[in-house]
Amino acid sequence: MQNMDELKQTVLSVLESMGVELVELQFNRGKRSSLRVFVWEEGGISLERCTEISRQLSDILDRKDAINHHYFLEVSSPGVDRPLKTRRDFERQAGRQIRATIRIAEDKELRLIGRLSQVDEKGIHLEMEGHSECFPFEQIVIAKVMVEI
Repeated sequence: MQNMDELKQTVLSVLESMGVELVELQFNRGKRSSLRVFVWEEGGISLERCTEISRQLSDILDRKDAINHHYFLEVSSPGVDRPLKTRRDFERQAGRQIRATIRIAEDKELRLIGRLSQVDEKGIHLEMEGHSECFPFEQIVIAKVMVEI
């Protein structure tokens, strides 16, 4: 098998050629080895698009013999319940309502709900009850998009 960096580069090249962004790549080795590819595309990603991506990836990975044993390939969107982990995750969700837990001291956390108004080098900016506040990335314990109905 290629090492994880080479595998990621192979996956990235396929996704970039299809105009899709890689959110996360997981490889689990075991009795049921699996390669999970979480992708994002402006406007959302359909089941048909995931199928198309899966076929392209499968073809390239098989031709390159990137994984030299049996595995399951799964391509999906990150899902609405996935925690936001990276700066890019937050950027993709700008304008959305999020729920975040922020560490403000070693033994104190705040649970907040606000609209993600901006993401920059300083961190995330949340609009809450008429004011905006910035929280550095390193203080974010967990953050998730809230489903708005």
